[in-house]
Amino acid sequence: MSENSDGNHHGVATENHPTERGGGHQGRRHNQTSGSRYQGKCAELGRHVYDTSSTDPTESFQKTTKEIAEYVAKTYDRAGEYRLGLVNMELEELVEPPEPKDDSSSIAMKKWERQCKEYDRKLEARQENQERVFALIMGQCTPAMIDRVTGEATWSSINNNSDVIGLLKLIQSNSTIKNAQTEESHAVLDALTAFTNFRQMRLSNSDYLQAFKDRVEHLERVFGPIGHDKPRVKAYLERAHTAEKYSVSEITEAQAACREALLATAFVFGADKKRYGELHTQLLNNHTLHKTGYPKTLTEAFDVLNKWKTPAGDRRVQQGATFLQQGSNEEDSSRTQMSGRGTGGGRGRGRPGRGSGGQGREQHQSPTNTANTTENHSSNDSNNSTPYTDCPQIGITLHQHPSQTIPRTWIILDTASTVDMFLPDMLTNIHQCDDELQIVSTGGTTNLNEKGTLPGYPQEVWCNRYGLANILSFKNVQQHFNVTYDNTNGDSFVVHLNNGKTLIFNSSPTGLYHLDTTQYPQGMFCLITTTNDKLADYTPRGVAQAKLARRVHNIIMRPSTRQFIEVVTHNHIRNCPVERKHIQAAEDIYGPNIGSLKGKTTRKTPAHVPCTTDPVPPEILQRHGSPILCLDVLFINKIAFLTTLTRDLRIGTIEELPNRQIGTIGQKLKNIVKKYEHRGFKISTILADNEFEPLSSTIPELNFEIFPIHSACHACSHGP
Repeated sequence: MSENSDGNHHGVATENHPTERGGGHQGRRHNQTSGSRYQGKCAELGRHVYDTSSTDPTESFQKTTKEIAEYVAKTYDRAGEYRLGLVNMELEELVEPPEPKDDSSSIAMKKWERQCKEYDRKLEARQENQERVFALIMGQCTPAMIDRVTGEATWSSINNNSDVIGLLKLIQSNSTIKNAQTEESHAVLDALTAFTNFRQMRLSNSDYLQAFKDRVEHLERVFGPIGHDKPRVKAYLERAHTAEKYSVSEITEAQAACREALLATAFVFGADKKRYGELHTQLLNNHTLHKTGYPKTLTEAFDVLNKWKTPAGDRRVQQGATFLQQGSNEEDSSRTQMSGRGTGGGRGRGRPGRGSGGQGREQHQSPTNTANTTENHSSNDSNNSTPYTDCPQIGITLHQHPSQTIPRTWIILDTASTVDMFLPDMLTNIHQCDDELQIVSTGGTTNLNEKGTLPGYPQEVWCNRYGLANILSFKNVQQHFNVTYDNTNGDSFVVHLNNGKTLIFNSSPTGLYHLDTTQYPQGMFCLITTTNDKLADYTPRGVAQAKLARRVHNIIMRPSTRQFIEVVTHNHIRNCPVERKHIQAAEDIYGPNIGSLKGKTTRKTPAHVPCTTDPVPPEILQRHGSPILCLDVLFINKIAFLTTLTRDLRIGTIEELPNRQIGTIGQKLKNIVKKYEHRGFKISTILADNEFEPLSSTIPELNFEIFPIHSACHACSHGP
């Protein structure tokens, strides 16, 4: 990481990124010290940083400046002027009020005194906050931006004076150009190229507008005002005015209108062709038919994009299923990029990616995960291609026709996926994890932060509650089990489990290699390995040595496995018969030492268990709305319990009785009756022994009758 002149780091990089050209993927490796991968010094601002060529166009200069301005105004004392001053890159000029004349009135003197106090207050606040804001902005600069800014000729003066506005102008001038020291004509050419080739791609409309304004400001800074060409301005004046001579204000108005019209046209036709291609065609056709329709201002163009509705007939339906991955580092499964090819049958990289029918091409690329600069996006867009980057990302996509859903009982073996992703139906112990899997598709971005256990599978899998299929990565499966494929003996993959069983992934009509769990006995599809299966891999002597290693591990109070290996390796126990390989064998056979894990594993907050009560079905209330309640006293170890049972419903209750007094029994009975009434039942009849006969007179508010029966015939023993 680069350092500034005083040796301090300006920010923290969240990942290590290569900066040299290397092999693989035709040797293309881009500098990935980008704003989207860089964390500034201020944790509240996060990744809102200034970068020389940010790979994330959404993190534009304007957006970052706005975030910093709002943070300063909200956090710093008496810093409200920075909320608009930083965005407009102009602070109010503080002018000391002039002294009043000697013959001024007392009111004028008091007014002057108030102005002086206000001036002193503003001056003190600015001097107090200026250095803090200056340091904050520098802390949100990437090392590459710091190197460029400090290399400017005006840096020394700006740094000594803590000139915040001057610093922002330096950062803005270096945020979109490729080189800090560029020949003037070359800088103009770069600015023109960045402006004319810039496309919306996958940016939202608001982010696209901000990035567009950044390029316009940079172009006008090095080239001058655009849209002021004399033929267009003259034509506008001739249309708007009839006089032969025009005033300065009219000429200025015409230049501003021509500039806005040019920017509006560039903004609209730089929008995403997939979303606004029909709009482009309609504007061109209207002009051919001499109709108006082109937006006149940039604000109007932005409104047109927001309000434009894509015709339903132009939407392309994806058919089939495709699983496609890309990336040089397949182990990095925390950030994922979606990419698909073809309209359903595309050429997916991997046999299970075959679909049915269709030509065409579609690619989706997450703006936050690409290593290319915005200029690279623009130039490649003109060639109608989206660049594939050599960065540590994994691509997974599943395109599926809505009417051809994949059964939830299928497990798909995917050779083009590097992560296992399942629906929650087949998983247990679903929990949140520290890692995150980001899925970007045409439907939006989905972040997965839950993992679960597939019974018997050696490692945890991602849980996608809104997924379309259960996916097993061929890469992960072949690491744990032997996998064979022979197309001469059936088009299927065979997974050989360690217990001698096999799982067969057959090809579906659309080319998906799947395991239908309904066709196997219960538990057959679980990729389970038992201790006996592990013991079969070792000789009797190896098993005995592993048992001895586990016994010694328990004797020395169960340290961690790493510490146990260090004790054995450094001979801390004399004449110890256990070696490193014996400890590793014990871990392989028996798994981690449970005693070593106890007391060392931190407790995680369990998932919330929702408690709901389902209403009683109306059919039951209609038929059994007034049940008959049978009442009796039951003794267990000489302890009395009041028991009840409803006929037909066969619902029983039991309440402990501290004594057998009428008042106690009556209160318990009230509680039971209220529980039935709460669920919609109305107890109208109670059958009980003669012992309970006083209840009918002592608690008449219960509104029921007691029909005493013979003591030899217990009420609760009378079934329906």
